Amino acid sequence: PLWWNYLDGLFIADVLGHFARAGVPKAAVHSIYEGDPDSDEFPLFGIIRGDTLSMRAVCWVLKLYLDFFGDSLVKTTSDVFGLNVYGSIRDDTLALVVINKSLDSAYTTTINLHGFMSNDTLQAWDITNDTILSAPWNGTKGIIYRGKYSGDSMSFTYTFPKASVSALWIEPKVGGIEEDSRFKITDYRLEVYPNPFTQKTVIEFRVKSSKLKDLQLQIYDLAGRLVKSFPITNNQSPINSIIWDRKDNNKKRVASGIYFCRLEASGKILTKKMCLVR
Repeated sequence: PLWWNYLDGLFIADVLGHFARAGVPKAAVHSIYEGDPDSDEFPLFGIIRGDTLSMRAVCWVLKLYLDFFGDSLVKTTSDVFGLNVYGSIRDDTLALVVINKSLDSAYTTTINLHGFMSNDTLQAWDITNDTILSAPWNGTKGIIYRGKYSGDSMSFTYTFPKASVSALWIEPKVGGIEEDSRFKITDYRLEVYPNPFTQKTVIEFRVKSSKLKDLQLQIYDLAGRLVKSFPITNNQSPINSIIWDRKDNNKKRVASGIYFCRLEASGKILTKKMCLVR
């Protein structure tokens, strides 16, 4: 019985995540004070004393979702049993909420990003069973900031404590993807015309014949999310042009805004900013 407060927090976190993934608009009331604990007029879950130390784990979880989870959901999956992950975009930041439902094991795992390029840093907060289960603590001291962690633009390694709810913020590179002009124009060239454009634009690229290995051409949005991938083979000629008709990989027209065309060959990357207008 002593565990119910804290385990309910893990359960509520998982339920909220499933609701979010199913597309249910999130709505919750977070309160740290609801009436007199000695009164019979209030249900048990509503009796929260008027100080933050007495907040139950469920309320801390609601606060974590409200403070750290975004409005635009992104596809997230986990291949670690008992580790559930939910992702969103919040002001161009990738926000992850991860629930470790194991009461006995912490998990060290790799976070792989697809279509989102980070600035190589991750910030972490979590709710853990870090204190006594009796009042006024109810098993947790609340949302604790764990600091910044380093990774690279596409992956991070992080340890999720046992029986925890974690919030991770991963910031994008400035402008989603930074324009890069470090490479010699004789080896690489990337041009987009017309730019700005309304319906179609031509992407022209030049890659030195000896640099054609693992050639990739992709389009990202301002937040660094993958929009369109173009099939490129290694036997392409050095100079090529491709027409982009403002459709994504699902053949849906994308909204007007700023996009980035990204050319990669043999580990070298060149990007070009594009402006899509109505």
